[in-house]
Amino acid sequence: TVKFGGDSVFVWGCFTSSDVGFLCKIDGGLDVKLYRQILSEDFMETLRYYDLSVSDIIFQQDNDLKYTALLTKQWFENNNVEVLP
Repeated sequence: TVKFGGDSVFVWGCFTSSDVGFLCKIDGGLDVKLYRQILSEDFMETLRYYDLSVSDIIFQQDNDLKYTALLTKQWFENNNVEVLP
């Protein structure tokens, strides 16, 4: 960020035991629908890039409401991704 009228950039990113993952620039706000899209595209593509499967990882995130919403929990369950409690 830049003080006094500067802009900011909102991104979603991840990292694995192998290296950093994909980075996604978010224009506007992040909601559950967009978060699920990012998981489906950027997160899953990161796993493919590093030749990892969902059984190789435990996903960690904070408790933001978008991340703990029922639709998000369903995405993790449907994709067999273990989430750190």
